[in-house]
Amino acid sequence: MVGLGANYMYYEEKRANFSTSIYGGRVFGQYVFSELPLLGHVEAELINVPNYNNTRLNIYNFYVGGGLKQQLSDNSYFYILGLWNLNETEESFFIQPNPVVRIGIAVGL
Repeated sequence: MVGLGANYMYYEEKRANFSTSIYGGRVFGQYVFSELPLLGHVEAELINVPNYNNTRLNIYNFYVGGGLKQQLSDNSYFYILGLWNLNETEESFFIQPNPVVRIGIAVGL
């Protein structure tokens, strides 16, 4: 399975009178084992975040990992993933440190 995703996060720190938007996108692939409740996952992500000097910075993350799935119907399943960012930097660690846990529902067409 392959897919696309979008990210958006609004961040506000009232004590520091600071707010910003963090946004980006991802492309991913999953290998679903047909007879087992397991799946493998690989993902490339681009996130745009504010930098300390009021500019914006692009962060490239590359995740690999796997997880468990629970079939909901013939073409959909619930999943939980444990992912590891192979391109972790100081900036990406601040947003989402390793390991990354994701939960979701996959729906096929």
